[in-house]
Amino acid sequence: MKKITILLSAVAAMLFTWSCRDEEIATTGNIYGIISDAETNAPIAGAQVILSPGNITTVTGSDGNYEFQHIEEGQYKLAVSASGYNTNSRLISVIGGERLILDMQMLPEEEVFGIEVSTSRLDFETSHDALTFKIKNVSTSGSIDWYISDVENWLTVSPMEGTTAMGMTSSVKVTVDRSRLTSDETTIFTVNAAGGSASIMVIVDVEDQNGNYPGNDDDNDDPNNNPGGGNEDDEPSVNEDYSSATVRSGDDRIKAEIVSCRRNGTTVTFEYTLVNAGCGELSYFNINPCQGLNSPLTVITDENYNQYKDYTYSFNGKREEGTAGHSLSASFPEYVKVPGSFTVKDFNPDSKYLTVRMGIGAALIEVPFTENRIYFENVPIY
Repeated sequence: MKKITILLSAVAAMLFTWSCRDEEIATTGNIYGIISDAETNAPIAGAQVILSPGNITTVTGSDGNYEFQHIEEGQYKLAVSASGYNTNSRLISVIGGERLILDMQMLPEEEVFGIEVSTSRLDFETSHDALTFKIKNVSTSGSIDWYISDVENWLTVSPMEGTTAMGMTSSVKVTVDRSRLTSDETTIFTVNAAGGSASIMVIVDVEDQNGNYPGNDDDNDDPNNNPGGGNEDDEPSVNEDYSSATVRSGDDRIKAEIVSCRRNGTTVTFEYTLVNAGCGELSYFNINPCQGLNSPLTVITDENYNQYKDYTYSFNGKREEGTAGHSLSASFPEYVKVPGSFTVKDFNPDSKYLTVRMGIGAALIEVPFTENRIYFENVPIY
């Protein structure tokens, strides 16, 4: 009898230990949801969903679904943007071990009578403290008054209000006070004019004094020897080095930069930014697909001479399939870093480098591009 009692006590202790471990492990939660049109309830594909602090980003699929997995407990802001829709955001709480289902609907963008805003997104990354956007009076009825609202206390917008004469443009400077930030942040402020409004999303990436992202450790003392310490899925990794890649533009007015190139199973996602440095405000900037046009086509290859035509690509919130046969067209404002990406499917597992020769074009451009291509060659894949 005594032996049975001891055995039962041991089993109970083991069960208690396992229960405690389960509770200890459950320090992260998952977020799922569908992004849809508020008027038609149709799912919105290609919407960008950003979770901050941390600026963890994903894009909705064709069914409008998005998900974030293994998110640490805490308070977050979830912001959603999509071409043709007003930007939307929500404050949420993530609880360890729980699944948060958050569906969001987006209202179609209404024209702000009489003005045009040069961009819907300001991306400060880690290197910029100030960026500028423009408000243009396109009305035919005289001057227009405008003002800016919903500005966070770590942002300074100057001027906050103004009057723009017919046919003229006003510049607005947005400055980040990085001393108030301890992690990556995303926010939205509003430009109000003539009975309407336009949203501008602000994205700021933060580095500490050693040039590391918060939560990463340059000493690499992680017990699993993951680069920079922490989980392999931490984002982004400061040890990703793209300096060996060749980046060049066929026109000196387009500045190109690699953001990341990462593998997930058989899929490789390449992210980049472009800056329009002197082409004028381009309302119709085109990135050509892999087939179906007379203009320079986009060609994606690896170092083993494989060519890839099964991919999706995006630029400034617009998204297309590479095999669709028609180009992606999006606005391309001046002097703002605009994000783009290529997601290549069924990538050769033995290949370690990606090359993208991007065919581009622009309608209504005053001076045509010198060469209609941008080159990202031999980009390392992480």
